[in-house]
Amino acid sequence: MVEVVRKIEELLIIAGVFQGIFLVISLSNVKSGNPIVNRVLRTLLISFCFTLSGRLILPMLNLGNLIQWMFFPEIIIYLFGPLLYRYIRAISSVSPKLPWYYYTLVFLQFLVFLVMVNIPHDQYIRLRDAGAFNALFFWYVFLAIISNLAFSILSFYTIKQSLRDGKARNQALIFGRFVLICCTFILVNWLGIFILNKGFNKYNPYWNYGTVWTLIPLFFFYISFYAISNPKLFETTVANTKKLKRVAKGVSQSIEKSLLEAKKQQEFYLNPQLTLNELSKMIDVSPNDLSWYLNNKLNKTFYIYVNELRVEEFMRRINKGEHHSHTLLSIAFASGFNSKSTFNKSFKSIKGVTPSSFVKELELVT
Repeated sequence: MVEVVRKIEELLIIAGVFQGIFLVISLSNVKSGNPIVNRVLRTLLISFCFTLSGRLILPMLNLGNLIQWMFFPEIIIYLFGPLLYRYIRAISSVSPKLPWYYYTLVFLQFLVFLVMVNIPHDQYIRLRDAGAFNALFFWYVFLAIISNLAFSILSFYTIKQSLRDGKARNQALIFGRFVLICCTFILVNWLGIFILNKGFNKYNPYWNYGTVWTLIPLFFFYISFYAISNPKLFETTVANTKKLKRVAKGVSQSIEKSLLEAKKQQEFYLNPQLTLNELSKMIDVSPNDLSWYLNNKLNKTFYIYVNELRVEEFMRRINKGEHHSHTLLSIAFASGFNSKSTFNKSFKSIKGVTPSSFVKELELVT
C-alpha cells in the first residue's frame, strides 16, 4: 500500500510539473491586463516547477561526486515566501518590489551551498554519516518553514488592508487570497510533518514530506481550473491608471451639485463599504465622469475625497463632545471609516497630527 501511495505521489508530481509549465506559457501569452502581476505569478510558478523537477529527477540520478549539488534546488524553497508576498502586493495595487534584506535567507542558503560543494566528496560523506550536518539540516528546514509562514502572514495582512480600503479589484484579491490559503495549507502540513519527525521522532508513511510535494501539483490544478473558468481574471488590470476623457462643463457642474446634495441628504460617506460605482449610481452619473471630476476638478482620488468627508464628520462629533463618552475609534467607525489604520493615516494627512494628539490639544484650548 505504501508503495502504491509513493507511485501516486510521483505521478502527481510529474503531472504537476507539466501543468505548471502549461500555466507559465499561458500567462506569457496574455497580452492585455497587468503585466507586473502576471510576471510575478509566472516567477512563482517557475520556482515551484523547478523545485518539483528537482524532487523528482535528482533521486533518480547517480550524482556520485556531485551529490552536494542537491543543495542548489533547496535555495529556491527560500524564494517561495518573498515571491508569494510580491504577488499579493502586486494584485493589491502595491509596488511588488521588496528591499534586499527580504532575501537574506536566500543569500545565506546560497553561501551554505557554496561551502558544501567545496567540501571534498569523501570528506562530505564521512561528515554526513557521522551526523555532523544534522543541526544544519534541522535549521535549514525550520527556517524555511518559519520564513515562508512569516511571508504568508504579511500577505494576509496586505490583502486584509486592501479589501478594507477598497484599493484593488475584489475579484483579483479573492483569487489571490485563495492562492495564499493554498500555500499556507501546504506550509502548515510541512510544519506538522517536521514537528512529528523531529519533535516526536515518528514517521507516518501516509503523511510525510511526500504529502507536501503532492499538494503542490494539486495547487497547480486548482489555478488551471480557475484560469479556465475565469479567463478574464488574468487579462484585467488590477488598477486602472489611464487618464479618463474630459467631461463637458455642464456635466461637471451637474456632478458638483449632485455631490453636494447627496452629501447633505444621504451622507453617503458614512457607508464604510462605499465604492466609486455605488456613488456614481447614487448621483446618476457614469463612474468615469465622476472619477474625472474628482481627479481633475478637486485634484483628489475617490478614496481621498470620501475619507476627507469622514474626517469632517469625525470633527463634528468631536466638537459635540462625543469623545467624552465614546472612544476615538468608535467615533471614527461611526463616521464611515472601516479600519483604524485608514482613519489614522487619513486624519494625519489632513490635520498634520494624530487623532489623539489633536483631541488633547483641543482639550487644552477649551
